[in-house]
Amino acid sequence: MVLFYWILWVIFALSELSILWSLVFCTDRILEKRYSSDGDNKKEHKFVLMIPVFDEINYIEASFDYFKQFVEKGIHCVYITTEKESQLYGTCRTKEKLVELMKNNPSPFMHICHYPYSKGNKVDQLNYFISRNKGRTCDNDIYLVDLDCDSRPDLDIVYDMKRILKKYPDANVIQLNSRFWSVNKKSPILNLEAFYQTRWSFGFERLNQYFSTIPLINRVLVPFAYCVGHGMCIRATFLYRIGQFPQPLEDVPLGMMLMLMKEPIYPCVSKDLAEIVPTTKALLKQAGHWLRSPLQAMPMYRKARSLKHISTYRTIMYFARVALDILSWLQYLILLIVALFLLEVSPWYLVGYFVLLYITSILSLTLIRRYKRDDEWYESIWFFLLLPLRHFIRGLSIFSFIYQKYFGWFYDKRKNQ
Repeated sequence: MVLFYWILWVIFALSELSILWSLVFCTDRILEKRYSSDGDNKKEHKFVLMIPVFDEINYIEASFDYFKQFVEKGIHCVYITTEKESQLYGTCRTKEKLVELMKNNPSPFMHICHYPYSKGNKVDQLNYFISRNKGRTCDNDIYLVDLDCDSRPDLDIVYDMKRILKKYPDANVIQLNSRFWSVNKKSPILNLEAFYQTRWSFGFERLNQYFSTIPLINRVLVPFAYCVGHGMCIRATFLYRIGQFPQPLEDVPLGMMLMLMKEPIYPCVSKDLAEIVPTTKALLKQAGHWLRSPLQAMPMYRKARSLKHISTYRTIMYFARVALDILSWLQYLILLIVALFLLEVSPWYLVGYFVLLYITSILSLTLIRRYKRDDEWYESIWFFLLLPLRHFIRGLSIFSFIYQKYFGWFYDKRKNQ
């Protein structure tokens, strides 16, 4: 048991230190420097913002008003509604509200695509739009940007993406990293979750994406650089070639396939701003839903292998990365349980656990503040005291996953409940 504790403690410490190192190293300044020099690509790229929506009647007007700013710049924006909403309310309220808003604010760059089936999820909505518009978007210079209704990307994202493509014209995938905030400011747990999701975005995702763009590191370390739904930008022709978005989630499993194919993901300097779920109950359900992603490792491997030869070394590294990703969901809770079992041997095992957790969390908090300057949640003493709690909630994701496996998935039901 003691040996098991120290193995987990070392894995925990290394993963936390890598996140801290990323927050120090992989900054906006580094990316600015990487993309600043002029390239030879003179092509004019076009971007289509895709926003799949389901049960968003309470948020759609604010979303429309924000994305109207992109439309005014001549950027196409498509809301993809779903007939599934009619099953819940007898009518598709989100679509009706969008029609009303577009009637009052007509523009040739704002569109609605309605998914006409009552069964299906976000991936089905996206793939329906892509299939319906293949003739219009099957151009090597068109990029599709996957966003959510609560996304509030920086207004200069298109400029930033064009700058990347000017220097790296063969780039097929570009990714915005997200800052998160909680609409429920009075909830320390949800404010905590916003902090940790932002930390993960800039401490794990951005560094691995950056490493994927360096050929030698991509080949040797096989970085786990995956996409996320808030701001994933992908070349339309490349997406058609690999068979559209995978089920049951469009982002992380796709990133797993790109990892196998050695396809780089270029992180943007520009960012997205997104909300986390509004309640603790929804947070637990969301964690179980997200745990579905690493379980798609084998289907993504088979699909990638059908598209490209994959070496034995890359295969081994890929499954090792996936195993570590699954462990990252459970390691904090498992380590705590082991430390509690070892109380009879020595209380220092439990002390060592909390010391490491608090030190790495407080250092992360200090480094993350540059991305969340407008928030004041870090001034609360409760916020500091509850820092370990989020890791325990993440560990409970396995129970949420099992429950939803048999009683229905979070995003397949009423989203706002």
